[in-house]
Amino acid sequence: MKPKDFQLKHPLKFLIQERFRKPPYSSFKDITITEWNLLTEKPSELYKIGAGLFVYGVVKVNKNNIPCGFSSVYIMDVVKLLLWISGYIGIELEVNPRSKQRFCILKVEELRQANILLYEDHNIE
Repeated sequence: MKPKDFQLKHPLKFLIQERFRKPPYSSFKDITITEWNLLTEKPSELYKIGAGLFVYGVVKVNKNNIPCGFSSVYIMDVVKLLLWISGYIGIELEVNPRSKQRFCILKVEELRQANILLYEDHNIE
């Protein structure tokens, strides 16, 4: 069989995980991923990511507080992201006082430099 004649016999499966952030956080220029739930002592999002792609966006709202687009959207390669996090000694962690979730703070510029971002766009209507 010649390569040009190749056809898939069955649909391929792609898993995509998404997470969206509220508008007040649009100026932070970072991506957060929950790491550990301090109330339950159980793993959070970081340990549960099973997708190949991770879509992260900051929602934009209109004057009636209704979502109307995104101020930022990032698509990340999850394998590269997890390898980078596992070897990054200086990762910044904080705790959400309301939920008691500990979360990783990942600077967008560092993700860019590590070639983890596959796509990035801003002000999407």
